[in-house]
Amino acid sequence: PREARERPGHGAGYFLGLNFGYIDVQWDAPDGPTLRAAIVDSEGSEVLARTWPLAALDLGRAGGEGAAAPPVDAHWECTPHGGGAPLPTRSDFARGMLCVLTLIGVCVVAACHTLLRVARAVAARL
Repeated sequence: PREARERPGHGAGYFLGLNFGYIDVQWDAPDGPTLRAAIVDSEGSEVLARTWPLAALDLGRAGGEGAAAPPVDAHWECTPHGGGAPLPTRSDFARGMLCVLTLIGVCVVAACHTLLRVARAVAARL
């Protein structure tokens, strides 16, 4: 990410300017599959990005034995400069990310299941 941290509305871990985000799964990464999430500003530059090894994401075991809890500070709050409702807290963000990651896990399982069915159908025709 470029020097967007110097602009208003940006700090460590957040960007309040006009943006969009994307999630990229690299199945052929050298150390195993990875998941990368990034935020892109209105000029097309990445302002925030983070990469996780897919094996470390604990999909489907949240709260189970050995599950790592995301860092949450329940007392953190960000209020817009011009007034208005407070922005989501870190715990809100953590819950949202857990939902997104669970959805990604479900999509990955569904895609693998579909590919397996297609492979079986092709093999049956040979």
